[in-house]
Amino acid sequence: MVKTPAVPTGSNATVVLDGASAVVADPDYSQARVSMDVPKLAAAGTTVRVPVTFTNSTGAEVTAATATVTTATAGVTAEPVTFPTPIAPGASATVQVPVKLAAGLKPQRITLTAQADYTAGGSRYRTDVSAEFTVPYADLAQAYSNNGVTDAGSYSGGNLDGSGNSLAAEQLAAAGVQPGEPVAADGLQYTWPAVPPAAADNVPAAGQTISVSGSGNTLGLLGTGIGGNGAGGQVTLHYSDGTTSTGEAGYPNWCCTNTNPYDATLAATSKGRYTQQGLANTTTDYKLFSSTVHVAAGKELVAVTLPGNSGMHVFAIAVGNT
Repeated sequence: MVKTPAVPTGSNATVVLDGASAVVADPDYSQARVSMDVPKLAAAGTTVRVPVTFTNSTGAEVTAATATVTTATAGVTAEPVTFPTPIAPGASATVQVPVKLAAGLKPQRITLTAQADYTAGGSRYRTDVSAEFTVPYADLAQAYSNNGVTDAGSYSGGNLDGSGNSLAAEQLAAAGVQPGEPVAADGLQYTWPAVPPAAADNVPAAGQTISVSGSGNTLGLLGTGIGGNGAGGQVTLHYSDGTTSTGEAGYPNWCCTNTNPYDATLAATSKGRYTQQGLANTTTDYKLFSSTVHVAAGKELVAVTLPGNSGMHVFAIAVGNT
Protein backbone atom coordinates (compact mmCIF):
# COMPACT_ATOMS: atom_id res chain seq x y z
CA MET A 1 0.00 0.00 0.00
CA VAL A 2 1.19 3.52 -0.90
CA LYS A 3 0.04 6.49 1.24
CA THR A 4 -0.04 10.02 -0.19
CA PRO A 5 -1.02 13.43 1.24
CA ALA A 6 -4.57 14.54 0.63
CA VAL A 7 -5.18 15.68 -2.97
CA PRO A 8 -7.81 18.38 -3.51
CA THR A 9 -10.73 17.47 -5.73
CA GLY A 10 -9.98 18.25 -9.39
CA SER A 11 -6.21 18.18 -8.84
CA ASN A 12 -3.57 15.61 -9.88
CA ALA A 13 -0.63 14.15 -8.04
CA THR A 14 2.39 12.23 -9.28
CA VAL A 15 3.72 9.35 -7.20
CA VAL A 16 7.23 8.02 -7.85
CA LEU A 17 8.14 4.61 -6.43
CA ASP A 18 11.85 4.51 -5.81
CA GLY A 19 13.35 1.02 -5.96
CA ALA A 20 9.98 -0.70 -6.37
CA SER A 21 9.60 -3.78 -8.59
CA ALA A 22 7.22 -3.94 -11.55
CA VAL A 23 3.60 -4.77 -10.83
CA VAL A 24 2.76 -8.18 -12.37
CA ALA A 25 -0.84 -9.30 -12.90
CA ASP A 26 -1.87 -12.72 -11.68
CA PRO A 27 -2.10 -15.36 -14.44
CA ASP A 28 -5.57 -15.89 -15.93
CA TYR A 29 -5.58 -19.67 -16.26
CA SER A 30 -8.80 -19.70 -18.34
CA GLN A 31 -7.33 -17.80 -21.28
CA ALA A 32 -5.84 -20.66 -23.31
CA ARG A 33 -7.11 -21.04 -26.89
CA VAL A 34 -7.70 -23.97 -29.22
CA SER A 35 -7.99 -23.93 -33.01
CA MET A 36 -8.34 -26.58 -35.70
CA ASP A 37 -7.80 -26.77 -39.44
CA VAL A 38 -10.83 -28.62 -40.85
CA PRO A 39 -10.80 -29.55 -44.56
CA LYS A 40 -13.61 -28.12 -46.68
CA LEU A 41 -14.50 -31.60 -47.95
CA ALA A 42 -14.20 -35.10 -46.54
CA ALA A 43 -15.58 -38.20 -48.23
CA ALA A 44 -17.63 -40.90 -46.52
CA GLY A 45 -15.58 -43.99 -45.69
CA THR A 46 -12.35 -42.06 -45.10
CA THR A 47 -10.27 -40.97 -42.11
CA VAL A 48 -9.27 -37.32 -42.00
CA ARG A 49 -6.36 -36.12 -39.85
CA VAL A 50 -7.45 -32.81 -38.33
CA PRO A 51 -4.69 -30.58 -36.90
CA VAL A 52 -5.71 -29.18 -33.50
CA THR A 53 -3.54 -26.44 -31.98
CA PHE A 54 -3.45 -25.43 -28.31
CA THR A 55 -2.09 -21.95 -27.56
CA ASN A 56 -1.09 -21.22 -23.98
CA SER A 57 -2.28 -17.69 -23.23
CA THR A 58 -2.65 -18.27 -19.49
CA GLY A 59 0.58 -16.65 -18.37
CA ALA A 60 1.56 -19.88 -16.60
CA GLU A 61 2.92 -23.25 -17.57
CA VAL A 62 0.33 -25.80 -18.74
CA THR A 63 1.23 -29.19 -17.32
CA ALA A 64 -1.37 -31.38 -19.06
CA ALA A 65 -3.66 -30.94 -22.10
CA THR A 66 -5.88 -33.25 -24.14
CA ALA A 67 -7.63 -32.63 -27.49
CA THR A 68 -11.04 -34.16 -28.13
CA VAL A 69 -12.96 -33.74 -31.40
CA THR A 70 -16.70 -34.36 -31.24
CA THR A 71 -19.84 -33.98 -33.36
CA ALA A 72 -23.55 -34.60 -33.02
CA THR A 73 -23.55 -36.45 -36.36
CA ALA A 74 -23.80 -40.23 -36.11
CA GLY A 75 -21.12 -42.06 -38.05
CA VAL A 76 -18.32 -39.56 -37.31
CA THR A 77 -15.92 -40.55 -34.53
CA ALA A 78 -12.56 -39.53 -33.09
CA GLU A 79 -10.37 -40.59 -30.15
CA PRO A 80 -8.83 -38.07 -27.70
CA VAL A 81 -5.19 -37.13 -28.34
CA THR A 82 -2.78 -35.81 -25.70
CA PHE A 83 -0.74 -32.67 -26.37
CA PRO A 84 2.98 -32.86 -25.55
CA THR A 85 3.52 -31.03 -22.26
CA PRO A 86 4.64 -28.92 -20.47
CA ILE A 87 3.58 -25.99 -22.65
CA ALA A 88 5.30 -22.75 -21.67
CA PRO A 89 3.42 -19.45 -21.44
CA GLY A 90 2.92 -18.04 -24.95
CA ALA A 91 3.83 -21.34 -26.63
CA SER A 92 1.67 -23.59 -28.79
CA ALA A 93 1.39 -27.31 -29.42
CA THR A 94 -0.32 -29.12 -32.31
CA VAL A 95 -1.61 -32.67 -32.55
CA GLN A 96 -3.25 -34.59 -35.40
CA VAL A 97 -6.66 -36.00 -34.47
CA PRO A 98 -7.86 -38.83 -36.74
CA VAL A 99 -11.56 -38.31 -37.52
CA LYS A 100 -13.29 -41.35 -39.02
CA LEU A 101 -16.26 -41.01 -41.38
CA ALA A 102 -18.42 -44.12 -41.75
CA ALA A 103 -18.81 -45.57 -45.24
CA GLY A 104 -22.57 -45.09 -45.23
CA LEU A 105 -22.49 -41.45 -44.16
CA LYS A 106 -24.96 -39.36 -46.16
CA PRO A 107 -23.85 -36.20 -47.98
CA GLN A 108 -24.32 -33.27 -45.60
CA ARG A 109 -22.72 -30.39 -43.72
CA ILE A 110 -21.13 -31.53 -40.44
CA THR A 111 -20.01 -29.43 -37.48
CA LEU A 112 -16.92 -30.56 -35.57
CA THR A 113 -16.02 -29.21 -32.13
CA ALA A 114 -12.43 -29.35 -30.90
CA GLN A 115 -12.20 -29.26 -27.12
CA ALA A 116 -9.01 -28.86 -25.10
CA ASP A 117 -8.98 -29.86 -21.44
CA TYR A 118 -5.87 -28.60 -19.69
CA THR A 119 -4.22 -28.12 -16.32
CA ALA A 120 -2.73 -24.76 -15.27
CA GLY A 121 -2.06 -23.41 -11.80
CA GLY A 122 -3.09 -26.76 -10.32
CA SER A 123 -6.67 -26.61 -11.69
CA ARG A 124 -8.46 -27.99 -14.75
CA TYR A 125 -9.86 -25.77 -17.50
CA ARG A 126 -11.58 -26.22 -20.87
CA THR A 127 -11.68 -24.27 -24.14
CA ASP A 128 -13.29 -25.19 -27.47
CA VAL A 129 -13.88 -24.12 -31.07
CA SER A 130 -16.19 -25.36 -33.85
CA ALA A 131 -15.94 -25.57 -37.64
CA GLU A 132 -17.89 -27.13 -40.51
CA PHE A 133 -17.02 -29.34 -43.46
CA THR A 134 -18.99 -31.00 -46.26
CA VAL A 135 -19.42 -34.69 -47.04
CA PRO A 136 -19.95 -34.62 -50.84
CA TYR A 137 -22.05 -36.97 -52.95
CA ALA A 138 -19.87 -39.82 -54.21
CA ASP A 139 -20.97 -39.06 -57.79
CA LEU A 140 -23.81 -37.35 -59.65
CA ALA A 141 -25.92 -40.53 -59.70
CA GLN A 142 -26.05 -40.58 -55.90
CA ALA A 143 -27.67 -37.14 -56.04
CA TYR A 144 -30.32 -37.98 -58.67
CA SER A 145 -33.71 -36.88 -57.34
CA ASN A 146 -35.85 -36.01 -60.36
CA ASN A 147 -37.50 -38.19 -63.04
CA GLY A 148 -36.79 -36.32 -66.24
CA VAL A 149 -37.15 -38.98 -68.96
CA THR A 150 -40.09 -41.34 -69.54
CA ASP A 151 -41.46 -43.52 -72.34
CA ALA A 152 -44.82 -44.69 -73.61
CA GLY A 153 -45.22 -47.09 -70.72
CA SER A 154 -44.10 -44.80 -67.89
CA TYR A 155 -44.99 -41.20 -68.72
CA SER A 156 -47.18 -40.81 -65.62
CA GLY A 157 -43.99 -41.05 -63.55
CA GLY A 158 -42.26 -38.08 -65.16
CA ASN A 159 -41.95 -34.60 -63.72
CA LEU A 160 -39.00 -32.71 -65.16
CA ASP A 161 -40.72 -29.34 -65.06
CA GLY A 162 -42.81 -29.59 -61.90
CA SER A 163 -45.99 -29.97 -63.99
CA GLY A 164 -45.73 -33.67 -64.79
CA ASN A 165 -44.00 -33.27 -68.15
CA SER A 166 -40.84 -35.10 -69.21
CA LEU A 167 -38.43 -35.74 -72.04
CA ALA A 168 -39.40 -38.63 -74.33
CA ALA A 169 -36.97 -41.55 -74.19
CA GLU A 170 -37.88 -42.73 -77.69
CA GLN A 171 -37.29 -39.29 -79.17
CA LEU A 172 -33.99 -38.92 -77.34
CA ALA A 173 -32.86 -42.31 -78.67
CA ALA A 174 -33.68 -41.15 -82.21
CA ALA A 175 -31.36 -38.19 -81.51
CA GLY A 176 -28.59 -40.54 -80.35
CA VAL A 177 -29.12 -40.09 -76.60
CA GLN A 178 -29.49 -43.49 -74.93
CA PRO A 179 -28.96 -44.87 -71.38
CA GLY A 180 -25.31 -45.48 -70.58
CA GLU A 181 -24.11 -44.19 -73.95
CA PRO A 182 -21.79 -41.25 -74.70
CA VAL A 183 -23.05 -37.80 -75.60
CA ALA A 184 -20.47 -35.50 -77.18
CA ALA A 185 -20.63 -31.72 -76.73
CA ASP A 186 -18.15 -28.87 -76.23
CA GLY A 187 -15.30 -31.29 -76.94
CA LEU A 188 -16.28 -33.37 -73.89
CA GLN A 189 -17.58 -36.93 -73.63
CA TYR A 190 -20.57 -37.18 -71.31
CA THR A 191 -22.31 -40.42 -70.38
CA TRP A 192 -26.11 -40.33 -70.40
CA PRO A 193 -27.63 -41.77 -67.17
CA ALA A 194 -27.79 -45.57 -67.30
CA VAL A 195 -31.26 -45.84 -65.77
CA PRO A 196 -34.66 -46.94 -67.13
CA PRO A 197 -37.40 -44.47 -68.07
CA ALA A 198 -39.24 -42.82 -65.16
CA ALA A 199 -36.31 -43.47 -62.80
CA ALA A 200 -34.43 -40.66 -61.07
CA ASP A 201 -31.96 -39.48 -63.70
CA ASN A 202 -31.01 -35.88 -62.98
CA VAL A 203 -30.20 -33.38 -60.24
CA PRO A 204 -32.15 -30.15 -59.80
CA ALA A 205 -29.32 -27.84 -58.73
CA ALA A 206 -29.66 -26.82 -55.10
CA GLY A 207 -26.09 -26.26 -53.94
CA GLN A 208 -25.16 -29.96 -53.85
CA THR A 209 -21.45 -30.77 -53.71
CA ILE A 210 -20.58 -33.69 -56.03
CA SER A 211 -17.30 -35.61 -56.15
CA VAL A 212 -15.77 -35.67 -59.63
CA SER A 213 -12.77 -37.36 -61.20
CA GLY A 214 -10.79 -36.84 -64.36
CA SER A 215 -8.24 -34.33 -65.55
CA GLY A 216 -8.40 -31.44 -67.96
CA ASN A 217 -8.95 -27.72 -68.26
CA THR A 218 -12.76 -27.85 -68.43
CA LEU A 219 -15.64 -29.14 -66.34
CA GLY A 220 -18.87 -29.67 -68.27
CA LEU A 221 -22.46 -30.03 -67.09
CA LEU A 222 -25.01 -31.68 -69.42
CA GLY A 223 -28.67 -30.89 -68.84
CA THR A 224 -31.49 -28.49 -69.51
CA GLY A 225 -33.30 -25.56 -67.97
CA ILE A 226 -36.82 -25.09 -66.68
CA GLY A 227 -38.31 -21.61 -66.49
CA GLY A 228 -38.91 -18.86 -68.99
CA ASN A 229 -35.28 -17.77 -69.27
CA GLY A 230 -33.66 -21.05 -68.33
CA ALA A 231 -31.68 -21.51 -65.14
CA GLY A 232 -28.14 -21.45 -63.76
CA GLY A 233 -25.79 -19.66 -61.40
CA GLN A 234 -22.40 -19.83 -59.72
CA VAL A 235 -20.51 -23.13 -59.76
CA THR A 236 -17.70 -23.74 -57.25
CA LEU A 237 -14.83 -26.06 -58.18
CA HIS A 238 -12.95 -27.75 -55.34
CA TYR A 239 -9.31 -28.85 -55.71
CA SER A 240 -7.21 -31.42 -53.89
CA ASP A 241 -5.09 -28.73 -52.24
CA GLY A 242 -8.14 -27.25 -50.48
CA THR A 243 -8.50 -24.24 -52.78
CA THR A 244 -11.54 -23.37 -54.89
CA SER A 245 -12.47 -21.41 -57.98
CA THR A 246 -15.83 -20.27 -59.33
CA GLY A 247 -17.57 -19.81 -62.64
CA GLU A 248 -21.04 -19.40 -64.10
CA ALA A 249 -23.00 -22.27 -65.67
CA GLY A 250 -26.56 -22.83 -66.76
CA TYR A 251 -28.98 -23.70 -69.53
CA PRO A 252 -31.68 -22.08 -71.64
CA ASN A 253 -35.28 -23.21 -71.30
CA TRP A 254 -35.72 -26.78 -72.54
CA CYS A 255 -38.02 -25.83 -75.40
CA CYS A 256 -39.49 -22.48 -75.84
CA THR A 257 -37.12 -19.52 -75.64
CA ASN A 258 -33.87 -18.54 -77.30
CA THR A 259 -32.46 -16.76 -74.24
CA ASN A 260 -28.99 -18.17 -73.46
CA PRO A 261 -27.42 -16.08 -70.67
CA TYR A 262 -24.86 -18.79 -69.81
CA ASP A 263 -23.59 -19.31 -73.37
CA ALA A 264 -24.52 -23.00 -73.25
CA THR A 265 -23.97 -25.26 -76.27
CA LEU A 266 -26.81 -27.26 -77.83
CA ALA A 267 -26.02 -30.95 -77.25
CA ALA A 268 -29.14 -32.76 -78.56
CA THR A 269 -32.64 -32.03 -79.83
CA SER A 270 -35.68 -34.31 -79.64
CA LYS A 271 -39.20 -33.81 -80.97
CA GLY A 272 -42.04 -33.75 -78.48
CA ARG A 273 -42.41 -34.51 -74.79
CA TYR A 274 -44.56 -36.64 -72.52
CA THR A 275 -47.33 -35.04 -70.53
CA GLN A 276 -49.55 -36.84 -68.04
CA GLN A 277 -51.82 -37.68 -70.99
CA GLY A 278 -49.11 -39.11 -73.26
CA LEU A 279 -46.84 -37.94 -76.07
CA ALA A 280 -47.52 -34.33 -77.06
CA ASN A 281 -46.03 -31.27 -78.77
CA THR A 282 -44.40 -33.48 -81.39
CA THR A 283 -43.45 -30.55 -83.62
CA THR A 284 -41.61 -28.75 -80.82
CA ASP A 285 -37.89 -29.18 -80.22
CA TYR A 286 -36.91 -30.18 -76.67
CA LYS A 287 -33.24 -29.61 -76.01
CA LEU A 288 -30.26 -30.68 -73.97
CA PHE A 289 -27.31 -28.35 -73.43
CA SER A 290 -23.67 -28.44 -72.34
CA SER A 291 -22.41 -25.68 -70.05
CA THR A 292 -18.72 -25.44 -69.15
CA VAL A 293 -16.52 -23.94 -66.45
CA HIS A 294 -12.75 -23.41 -66.62
CA VAL A 295 -10.60 -25.60 -64.34
CA ALA A 296 -7.60 -23.84 -62.77
CA ALA A 297 -4.28 -24.80 -64.39
CA GLY A 298 -2.15 -27.26 -62.46
CA LYS A 299 -4.94 -28.16 -60.05
CA GLU A 300 -6.50 -31.56 -59.36
CA LEU A 301 -10.29 -31.23 -59.43
CA VAL A 302 -12.06 -33.30 -56.76
CA ALA A 303 -15.59 -31.89 -56.49
CA VAL A 304 -18.07 -29.36 -57.81
CA THR A 305 -20.78 -27.43 -55.96
CA LEU A 306 -23.82 -26.78 -58.14
CA PRO A 307 -25.71 -23.48 -58.18
CA GLY A 308 -28.70 -22.95 -55.93
CA ASN A 309 -31.22 -22.91 -58.78
CA SER A 310 -33.56 -25.92 -58.98
CA GLY A 311 -34.64 -25.00 -62.52
CA MET A 312 -31.19 -26.17 -63.66
CA HIS A 313 -31.42 -29.95 -64.23
CA VAL A 314 -28.04 -31.72 -64.52
CA PHE A 315 -27.99 -35.17 -66.15
CA ALA A 316 -24.22 -35.74 -66.52
CA ILE A 317 -20.81 -34.26 -65.64
CA ALA A 318 -17.59 -34.54 -67.62
CA VAL A 319 -14.01 -33.31 -67.20
CA GLY A 320 -11.59 -32.95 -70.10
CA ASN A 321 -9.44 -30.71 -72.27
CA THR A 322 -11.19 -28.40 -74.69
